[in-house]
Amino acid sequence: MAKQETESAAAVIDAVCAPDWTEILRQMILVRRFEEATEREFRRGKIGGYLHVYIGQEAVASGIISALRKGDILFTGYRDHAHALMLGSDPGRVMAELFGKSTGISKGKGGSMHLFDVEHGFYGGYGIVGGHLTQQERHTHCVTKGPTASPSAISAMAR
Repeated sequence: MAKQETESAAAVIDAVCAPDWTEILRQMILVRRFEEATEREFRRGKIGGYLHVYIGQEAVASGIISALRKGDILFTGYRDHAHALMLGSDPGRVMAELFGKSTGISKGKGGSMHLFDVEHGFYGGYGIVGGHLTQQERHTHCVTKGPTASPSAISAMAR
């Protein structure tokens, strides 16, 4: 009996610290439906270039993003639709980007692998595996050296 009470008390403490599971599930469903739609449109020839969907990986991005704090930023690889959506990017603008429209999140120039939304702390998906790692280093230097650092100063600091 004492063991059950201890387990019950632990469950209550965990529930207080737990993220909003309903919101995380909602995000994962949004991403799954979005990715299914993009895959359909890609197969119809409506989305140019190549498409890397995040189907089956929704829990990874939702878990990571649920741990971020306000003001945190995120860099990722080329499977980036989920990250943009979960950070709050407008699904319509993300889809417009995939269609190459100027109303897209990167003005139609980034396509599937190069989404970018500074307003929501999303500093891009990078098509080269590991290519975003040097970007993180540069950004870290920029933050620690001050927000007025010029791009050339940031570049010099990263060398």
